[in-house]
Amino acid sequence: IMPIVRQHYIMLNKNLIYTAITRASKQLIIIGSVATFKDSAQRDYDLRRQTRLTSRINQQDYCDD
Repeated sequence: IMPIVRQHYIMLNKNLIYTAITRASKQLIIIGSVATFKDSAQRDYDLRRQTRLTSRINQQDYCDD
């Protein structure tokens, strides 16, 4: 079950909808506003995760275990 409501608009985008549809194994129930769904399906922007993974990988003082 995937809620598509305006209150979650900040996280609704094309990638999230695509992931929900492709990962649903048997069925996907979408509940909410048709207008919000259409808006979300058109939102296509790059959401970069704020992690320090690259800097941690590149650290010189790591251990090889």
